[in-house]
Amino acid sequence: LGADRIIDDASGGTALCQITQPVTVTISTAYTYSLFAKADTINWLRLKYSIGGLSTASAYFDLVNGAVGTVGAETSAASIKAYGNGWYRCTIGFTSDAVDTSGRVDIVLANSDSDPTVPLNGTSSIFAWGAMLEAGAFPTSYIKTEAAAVTRRKEFCSTTDVSWYDPAVGTLYAHVRKIDAAAQSTGFVAVVSSGVDTNREYLQVRATDYSYIQDAGGQGAVLHAGDGLLQAKIASARALNDAVFYADGVGSIGNPDTTVASLAPVTKLDIGLRYDGNIPFSGRIVEFGYAPVRKSNEYLAGLTAAPTGRRP
Repeated sequence: LGADRIIDDASGGTALCQITQPVTVTISTAYTYSLFAKADTINWLRLKYSIGGLSTASAYFDLVNGAVGTVGAETSAASIKAYGNGWYRCTIGFTSDAVDTSGRVDIVLANSDSDPTVPLNGTSSIFAWGAMLEAGAFPTSYIKTEAAAVTRRKEFCSTTDVSWYDPAVGTLYAHVRKIDAAAQSTGFVAVVSSGVDTNREYLQVRATDYSYIQDAGGQGAVLHAGDGLLQAKIASARALNDAVFYADGVGSIGNPDTTVASLAPVTKLDIGLRYDGNIPFSGRIVEFGYAPVRKSNEYLAGLTAAPTGRRP
């Protein structure tokens, strides 16, 4: 993939140097605008969304130190994330107003924080790639769009090859990163089932904690742990009348559960959503694992020790 170099037109003096793209939005809707950028002769970048010439959302980004500068009052979020070799993904979030559906997004070279004018001497430049405006309150992985909008496909994994699974005993593990702490990040991480609620076990992300549910014909475990922060390592282990659940090294209340039966034979594994295709997890599943044994509580505590940084 090749990036573009955004450079001034060498017309002399100082002025704005920007790329503008008209966009159509839905009223009263959360949007995210993002760009991958790298400093060249200019170290600062401004991203902006506006309607009728009035800036409604914007932020400045330091492409050398990887920092967010001044953020506009109508901006709901602003972030910068390093991708290596001097490249950063710069992001602003905003909510469209209740009237206008036509606006524009701008990529603006900046001389410094809060200074959008640069020398027009033919040398003011940055590198840019992958600009994307999308509906939603958080940035997702890049999708190439040109003449028309593209709908993101659901990203999940389902398989009916579950010969490796033991319905009587086992350990499930996942390292998950939520998009944010709101309810939109809740969802199913992994579900082993026969396609019904009464024969399944699963790991789930909730707004305020994490959960493990095992249901074998109406008998099973319902365990919760963790504080609902953006990143967690979670694991469950079970045997007959013995189930535990850990999040970030801490076991669930009521540990262990002594009412756990064996599941009937299962038919599928779903990662990232429920067995019926509903309630997908909005975030990143960094790692998922299974062991056909009931691991010890001490092992689970070490396995799920809190991730460094606790954030994506």
